[in-house]
Amino acid sequence: MKINYSFVICLLTYFVFFFSSSIFAQQHPEDALLAPSSLLQQELNAGRNAAAVIQYGNKNEADVMQFQTGPGNNAALAKQIGRRNQISLTQEGGDNQSLVIQHGNRNAYTGDISGTGLTTLVIQEGNRNTVTQSLTESVNSHTELIQIGNDNEIIHVIDGAVNQSFQIIQEGNGQSIMIRQSY
Repeated sequence: MKINYSFVICLLTYFVFFFSSSIFAQQHPEDALLAPSSLLQQELNAGRNAAAVIQYGNKNEADVMQFQTGPGNNAALAKQIGRRNQISLTQEGGDNQSLVIQHGNRNAYTGDISGTGLTTLVIQEGNRNTVTQSLTESVNSHTELIQIGNDNEIIHVIDGAVNQSFQIIQEGNGQSIMIRQSY
């Protein structure tokens, strides 16, 4: 299993140094806000924006929604450590980047992503995790979906995407991958 660490480091550096406004939630294990909730919503007309959600514990839920209609880009970082956590990510616009990391068992990621020049990296480590991602009306996009553990599942739907690349890595037993592509 080879993770492109330079990509991960570049993406994290991008978060730290290039965004004019940022939102951070649930950064500390003792944070009182660990109950499931809809955490972040950004609606943008222009500029660069970042959203970061970091959760520790079990049964957390995170919804990150970013919409962009003008120049600029969005970036999202979502990290969950624990069991039975859920992340839902929606990104629309150009040059958006997202990094999703889940460590633990029975975690779920759902992504609905559209736009131009998108970069998405999802890493799940543990057993019986699921990735369900829809990439629609996208041009010049790159997606990496990585699962390490047993009995994991990936469903990747590509609809109307042009000049896009993706890489899927699963390590373990009983893995399931479904890719559906249409134009």
